[in-house]
Amino acid sequence: METIDWEEKMNKLRGELVHQYLEGRIRWQINVVTKMLGLPASKLRFWESEFPFKVNKTSSKGDRQYDFHDMQLIFEIIRLIEIEGFTIKGARRQLLMNPVFKKRILKKI
Repeated sequence: METIDWEEKMNKLRGELVHQYLEGRIRWQINVVTKMLGLPASKLRFWESEFPFKVNKTSSKGDRQYDFHDMQLIFEIIRLIEIEGFTIKGARRQLLMNPVFKKRILKKI
């Protein structure tokens, strides 16, 4: 099984994401996100149930779409869980201490 260097991958992807956002891209479909991150769609869907995503946006085909803020949240979840080793509960607690994510999490709880 291949080991992923998440820190290196996240740094590269953040730059690409910001570039795409500045070029006018406002949403990413789930299949694009899973390919970009190398994560299964099931993991993203699970995280949707545990964290404050706004996935009520879907494409004309009904596919989930993530906005720029959701992508930032995904990167932070990866940092906490995959890099730092937090559990879901621990990652949620860490996000509550971050003012950027705190408001969104409290809305969901």
